[in-house]
Amino acid sequence: MSPKETVQAWHVTWRKDVAEANKLYLGENVKVLLPGAKAIVGWQAANEHFLRVAAGLNAQTLNMDPAYIVAISEGSKVATRFWLDLVSAHGRKCEMFVFNFYIVEDGKIVHFEEHFDTYARAGSTDLSAYRKDHDPRAWIIN
Repeated sequence: MSPKETVQAWHVTWRKDVAEANKLYLGENVKVLLPGAKAIVGWQAANEHFLRVAAGLNAQTLNMDPAYIVAISEGSKVATRFWLDLVSAHGRKCEMFVFNFYIVEDGKIVHFEEHFDTYARAGSTDLSAYRKDHDPRAWIIN
């Protein structure tokens, strides 16, 4: 599978079974970077994070209009953009563009970086934990 196909497979599997998607497509030392948050490093921590994210969503309301989905790749790097439209498990409406950047090695995602419209996100989730222990140096790609 190409890096782009690996990322796409992770997304498709994630919508059906988050734990299985993580098992199949996240690398052992994956690094997850989210806006203003401390870096999440390692498969276990990333798996727990993505399981929490899924638990906070009402998956039945998830609508990702294919017209807004873009995925480009060069070598081991993949960038995606999509429009997220859903209701959280707490009943909050969430509509925003999400931009993700990945690095894939040996068929596994080893770097996941997410950027989103933080103004829209602030209306849909509790952001009080963000900026706590944030280290901008964690975003440097070696």
